[in-house]
Amino acid sequence: MTMKIKTNHPLAVAFSFLLGFIFTISLAADEVAQVSGAASLSVPAGSSSNPSYKVASIGISGDPLYEGAVASVSGNILTFETTTDSDGVTINPFVPSALAAGVAHLKAAIGGGAVTGLTDEGGSPISGTNTESSGLDNSTPPTITIDDPDSGDDAATATATVSGGKITGITITNAGSGYTTVPEVTVNCGPYLIRVTESGSDNEGRSFLVSSNTATTITVSNPNSDNLSNIFETDYTVEIIRATTLGEAFGTGTPLLGSGSSRAADLIYLWSSSSRIYVPYYHFAGSGRKPMGWYNQLNRAPTPLNDTVVWPDEGFIIARKATSALNLSSDSSVLSTDQKMQLPAAGEQFVMNNPFGTDILFTELLSPTNIGTGNDKFKPAVDASGDTGDNVFLLEGSAWAKYWYKSGVNVGITRVATASAKAPGGVTMSSSDVSLASGSVSNIQTCNAAGNVVYSEANASDYSKVTIGGTVPAAGFTITFHDIRGRRINEDGSMELDVDRNEVSAGNGLKVRHHNKSFKVEASGAGFVVIKKRRSFNFDSSSGTPTWSTGEGGAGYTGTAQVYFMGGNNGTTDENATGTATVSGGKVTGITVTAPGSGYTYAPQVIIGGGGWRKEGAADAPQDGEVIGADTGILLVRATGSGTLTHLVAKNPIK
Repeated sequence: MTMKIKTNHPLAVAFSFLLGFIFTISLAADEVAQVSGAASLSVPAGSSSNPSYKVASIGISGDPLYEGAVASVSGNILTFETTTDSDGVTINPFVPSALAAGVAHLKAAIGGGAVTGLTDEGGSPISGTNTESSGLDNSTPPTITIDDPDSGDDAATATATVSGGKITGITITNAGSGYTTVPEVTVNCGPYLIRVTESGSDNEGRSFLVSSNTATTITVSNPNSDNLSNIFETDYTVEIIRATTLGEAFGTGTPLLGSGSSRAADLIYLWSSSSRIYVPYYHFAGSGRKPMGWYNQLNRAPTPLNDTVVWPDEGFIIARKATSALNLSSDSSVLSTDQKMQLPAAGEQFVMNNPFGTDILFTELLSPTNIGTGNDKFKPAVDASGDTGDNVFLLEGSAWAKYWYKSGVNVGITRVATASAKAPGGVTMSSSDVSLASGSVSNIQTCNAAGNVVYSEANASDYSKVTIGGTVPAAGFTITFHDIRGRRINEDGSMELDVDRNEVSAGNGLKVRHHNKSFKVEASGAGFVVIKKRRSFNFDSSSGTPTWSTGEGGAGYTGTAQVYFMGGNNGTTDENATGTATVSGGKVTGITVTAPGSGYTYAPQVIIGGGGWRKEGAADAPQDGEVIGADTGILLVRATGSGTLTHLVAKNPIK
């Protein structure tokens, strides 16, 4: 199926400039994002005149090279602490110059169960004329790791010699034993990314390319001139991960895609942040003075670009010209944290995949708090076509589907409302199965599963009875406690414990505080709930403001919102329940189930959307509950005349 170019259509924005002219393309099937384990991607057969296209992305692969905390930030330079081993020797966190160097591709040879040598991928020895990598520190060679043998634990080891910033020699320091298959060889040099992992940070998930490093510092590439002191704050945790390159993802000696001339080979389109276009790359088998490798189709330079970084979860485009289908598989990791998503500047676009490897709703991709009229917000449309606002496009079958947010529908939400649901008595949801109640907490006691306080030892049970005020939630709801305070007690609860864990009398123990702890309600009765939690402190009703809630009304709502009940049933064969949220004083005050769904056997997740998402061709029906599949690619188009480059948080549904 061929698509026509039209005004404000993503193909005109994302593809028209690729080869310098507008052309129509055929897009087949859905896109794929790599998830945990072996992920597969299939691209149908095409031809030079009529390629087939897929949008895909590279996930995070392999273990981090480094995990730790930032010691200080100055401009684009991050400093990290050293450590000391048992002999008092200082250990630096990094090998100088290794984290922004070229990739070293080494291949092992074995004989008699041992590693007999390391060569380049073509089998040629490493020497002064046949070098590997670039930009290394001559005095501090990168570490070489040879995989373990098939039997035994006598792993081979090797060291590198560096001259002129390149690996010019390899020495086998231990040939090892027990090798029956050729092991993989890894050299810890090449492009690396540094990623914020600080839980709760507004910048959790953001990644930057390392541009250089010393033994204790990282200099990051900062093309958008971000204030890094606000992103990598002192003591924030980070990880340094290996960036995937064109050569590593798709092969250099034996490419996974069709090799050939610049016009006959398959193409990989990567976004260039400096040129602000998608740049096509192709693989050439090598001839004359043009070596084998990956090249920029728009540039005739004869130097391969195998080390070009393919950014994680930033979409790229595969154009298949070969007359056979392409099937790829790879290993990478599903993120377990919230993800930073780029909202591009005015007039630009950003291609990405669903970053979480699981189905999400539109309102989870772009939180209602990200919708607004400010230049750092996704701007709503005031017209019925969506052309006056920013747009999101999803590839559905062989056509792009256009979405936008409708102006005037809960625009300006500053805090998203939340609610808890329980499994229904039958298999369909009702309004009584959802709650956003709240109240006070006045006591916590040890009890049995039914809520009876019958134990002689104060904390002899795995259950606690919590005395509460307000409308008591039924068993099955999730209840969250806030600002619960008390004093630590000993194992049987007979005495309190001080800071050194010495037994002291009641009222003298170490003060402890539990904030925002959530539990399933196991049982409830008049003025109390039972949770499955062994009591570890004497409750102090005189300190703080202890409260509980099963939801929160949010802030900034101006009208009825949409509610979706996800999970708890077989979403592929059962209907998901939906509802509406009534609003008063800018807050959600009640939820009514309007469509009960089917097949619910356990508690679903409650997702409250603003209700303003619309889809081209779907009249004026809300689309907040539209599912973005685990393998779906996403195109964000900043169609409005103003807007700054912004990084928004996509909420991870599996946190």
